[in-house]
Amino acid sequence: MELDFITENAIIYVLMAWVAIFVTAKALKLEKYGVEIKAYSLVYKNKSVNDVLIRILGRTKRGIKVFANVSVVAGFIMMGFAFWFLLNNVSNFFVAQSEFNELTVLIPGITLTSAPAITYFLLSIPIVLVMHEGGHGIVAALEKIKIKTGGFANFYRNVCRICRTR
Repeated sequence: MELDFITENAIIYVLMAWVAIFVTAKALKLEKYGVEIKAYSLVYKNKSVNDVLIRILGRTKRGIKVFANVSVVAGFIMMGFAFWFLLNNVSNFFVAQSEFNELTVLIPGITLTSAPAITYFLLSIPIVLVMHEGGHGIVAALEKIKIKTGGFANFYRNVCRICRTR
């Protein structure tokens, strides 16, 4: 195994990186730039997010409205499929194990052990989350919901975008 030294001590490396980020952020006093640092999270807040979302919305309002409505319908269809898949898979586990589909949670360093797989996973997750949560912000602006702050947060286990209303 080429990555045994990484996979065996992955949590230690993550904690070491987090301590380095925490100490650096505290030393640079990033609180005055909208960065909130705690032992378990790093949050960047920006009050001009609403203006950016309204500017994006101004050019594509009609298309976004159609896309948002289609997405709601697609979400219900996919939720129904996921529920059917889960029930079908559980019944196959007990009745016909040859047709059972094993599912695996993707955890870098544990279930993803090759360097390219971990790299692609770690690069894709923030992109997907920013696009997804940005869509929530754009639809909130479309529905005239005032966004108080927006930003990015890095918690000890994931990266997400925050839109705080009212």
